[in-house]
Amino acid sequence: EKEKPRITAKLPVEGSVQRLLAANGKLIAVTLDGLIQIYGTGPKKGEIKPAPAEVLEPRPEAIARAKALLASLDDRGGYGLVFGWDDDGLVEALLAESEMRLAVIDPDPATVDRQRRRFDRAGLYGGRITFHVGTPVTFQAPPYVAHLVVIGESSAAAFREHSEWISAAYQSVRPYGGALRWPDSQVPEAAKDLEKAVVREADDARLVVREGALPGAADWTHQYGDIANTVKSNDARVRAPLGVLWFGGNSNLDVLPRHGHGPPEQVTGGRLIIEGMNSLSARDVYTGRVMWKHDFGDLGTFGIYYNETYADTPLDTAYNQKHIPGANGRGTNFVATPDSVYVAIGGECRVLDARNGEQVKTIPLRETPDDPAQWAFIGVSDDLLLGGDDFSHPSMRLGGAKSREESTIEDYSASHGLAVFDRKEGRLLWRATARHSFLHNGIVAGNGRIYCLDKLTEHGEALLRRRGTDLPKDYRIVAFDAHTGEVAWEASENIFGTWLGYSADHDILLLAGSKASDRLESEAGDGMAAYGGGKGNLLWRDLKRTYTGPCILHHGSIFTGTNSYANSGGVFDLLTGRPRLVTNPLTGKEEPWRLNRTYGCNTIVASEHL
Repeated sequence: EKEKPRITAKLPVEGSVQRLLAANGKLIAVTLDGLIQIYGTGPKKGEIKPAPAEVLEPRPEAIARAKALLASLDDRGGYGLVFGWDDDGLVEALLAESEMRLAVIDPDPATVDRQRRRFDRAGLYGGRITFHVGTPVTFQAPPYVAHLVVIGESSAAAFREHSEWISAAYQSVRPYGGALRWPDSQVPEAAKDLEKAVVREADDARLVVREGALPGAADWTHQYGDIANTVKSNDARVRAPLGVLWFGGNSNLDVLPRHGHGPPEQVTGGRLIIEGMNSLSARDVYTGRVMWKHDFGDLGTFGIYYNETYADTPLDTAYNQKHIPGANGRGTNFVATPDSVYVAIGGECRVLDARNGEQVKTIPLRETPDDPAQWAFIGVSDDLLLGGDDFSHPSMRLGGAKSREESTIEDYSASHGLAVFDRKEGRLLWRATARHSFLHNGIVAGNGRIYCLDKLTEHGEALLRRRGTDLPKDYRIVAFDAHTGEVAWEASENIFGTWLGYSADHDILLLAGSKASDRLESEAGDGMAAYGGGKGNLLWRDLKRTYTGPCILHHGSIFTGTNSYANSGGVFDLLTGRPRLVTNPLTGKEEPWRLNRTYGCNTIVASEHL
């Protein structure tokens, strides 16, 4: 009978062993934290110590060139590409003077091998710098990835000989100010004709800068795309089919729980601004890199964008937050522009520099510091900053609640008034008080006017009914001159709904509802009306139309939404209100144009081609 297995020895280990390997008479243990421990017979050889790192000391002239080059960029981080290795110290200086990660591409395998070993000895290889064999064409770097592309002096002749190299290298230059450095003053003619390229002097070199946005690109700001509530981006560049530009690389922690329906991310100037539990952070839209994070300590959004049902379990596949309306009811608490990010906290608006996330200004809602009024609605129209002049709080005004702590999400869905500031100077321009409340989803702007839907929320109406009080008969849409606050016009007949959308192209204001799942239960889901934006003249009205919202304004069309596994209420002509028809490909007959969706959370949105 064979001997049963038994323990012959126990060996102490450090850490948690994740893998065991047996080879050459040794047992090798690899721990979770990366420690390698080797067990075997014979004398102990002691600790293996890495060789001292080789120090790379760039020459002073290289440091000066690197500083000047980096000063021309708006970001000293991100990624850089270097085509052609030169022993001029510029690469070493760029590493020393910035936080940039560099990839050096050279056609000579021996050069690449030599420099890999050199930077490895310096402890930089694989983290801050990598080397690759190739050319701009064969390397195929991702598009728009690099804040800086450097053409080595030794490679200039090859670039002149292969005209396609310059376009391949430039393809990786990031929009909004990324630059390609040409080593001398004789920039190839091909570089001058590249997309959005501007050639600038840089000492004895030249910079080919990709200025501004890509042709056809557009921003997404506010809760619904812009201050006009169009629920549409004007981006005309993106078309189907879509591909993956980047994935991963940043944490899942600095975001709100998705079922709390916090404010959507906003995209402007090549940055994606996204809200966390008590922070805002910016991600590079072309690489996913975290550009900055601003921690506010407390944004005051508990009970609005998340509540007591939230569980801090990001790796659990179960819901970590019960469904609540969130920003679908309250609206966003921040707005991003290319130069600034505006954040409503308590009774003030904090202004961040969009480039680095640093706070540059605080704009108080009221002049008295201890005034309890809170900055409610927030929006930006050109150089104007719109602030909701305290939440309407019907629970306190009409329901007998003794404090703001008793407020519901309905209390945060409208403002008691509107305050408009010069967003550059922070100077108050004018205030207006609502008769009842300005619904947050009913505040829009465009063409020099600000439009407000002035009525009680359904919650406020319910409180009046409970008292046995008649509902007000003086609901209105009011249009203000954006710069002076003077009333341009009012409409007060058959005012209904919970939503305004504005088409600047057609100067038409849409009155509607935005009833849908994961929104306030009090949202309206029937009735539409259109008004002339300049004078408030009624263009058309249909009080019986039922649909799911919010409504997308796509040029001359109104696209209604739909809940999961359902058809939309249709697509309608903005100018006439009539249904738009399409030809059924199976029957050949015209029928109402409807959208259908399967399961999914939140709002249908649009761009020019999607």
